[in-house]
Amino acid sequence: MIIGEEQRAALAGIVELLAPDLDSARERLEQLLEDAGEEDYFTPEEMLIDSLYGFDEDGEPFRSGLTYCDWKSYPDEIRDWLQDLPAYPQGLAWDWWDWSTVRDWDSSDLQDFLWPLADRCLELGVSLIGIYVDGDGYTLGFLKNDKVERFLELAALAEAQVRIYRSGSPMP
Repeated sequence: MIIGEEQRAALAGIVELLAPDLDSARERLEQLLEDAGEEDYFTPEEMLIDSLYGFDEDGEPFRSGLTYCDWKSYPDEIRDWLQDLPAYPQGLAWDWWDWSTVRDWDSSDLQDFLWPLADRCLELGVSLIGIYVDGDGYTLGFLKNDKVERFLELAALAEAQVRIYRSGSPMP
């Protein structure tokens, strides 16, 4: 997919909405756009994820706008990764989840975890969002509710598949 100017601007707009370290994320996006050139090199989703998911010199994620979860990720892992995000909503408690069910966790139970989590986020003025991953995982992040409409508009312009989680929403 050749990334046109309108798509480039929309991708940059999404990065601005989600990146806690805006300068680094912009730099990563610009490098990805340059590397893509005129070839079918990256999808818009891959560019966003690579721009928003930063790593330190040891290869560990840091100050990311998103976290990546494998399809086998357990609720306690997802919780820990979300708590590491700079946009983690203050006041988000985890006492609603029955942590004794973790050892019987099955990935088909994901909606039973993400939907109530997303609904609790909404009560705090934040949406649980994701950017489509072509594979066996999914991304999660947080975005203030008043920015969701803009996020969706930019995603449409960027031709990027994104998700806003809440009860009844599609699962990854």
